[in-house]
Amino acid sequence: MSTTTKAAHTPGPWTIDASTCPNDILGGGTVEELLATAYPMKHDGRHDSWKANARLITAAPDLLLELEHELEDLAGWICDEGISDDTKESMLIREHKIDFLIRKARGE
Repeated sequence: MSTTTKAAHTPGPWTIDASTCPNDILGGGTVEELLATAYPMKHDGRHDSWKANARLITAAPDLLLELEHELEDLAGWICDEGISDDTKESMLIREHKIDFLIRKARGE
């Protein structure tokens, strides 16, 4: 399972600029641009969910990168002959879950 596919999304880090709008998601490398604004489809009168959604979205590029690294690490550990069959089976399950999440994030 390779993680060498070039990302189609705007490169991280993504940030929130609380001085303008805590729902605005900025990114794009050295020149930050407005990528999105997190608004709920149903207004509940609270802004906490908007801010929480924006924070989660800004973490996405970092989370994807860590999942890609974890997948590479797992591939190495699974090949280790000193690992028990039970541990190897657990790692294979984890590898498939992580691969699924990476593909989901990439739209594959």
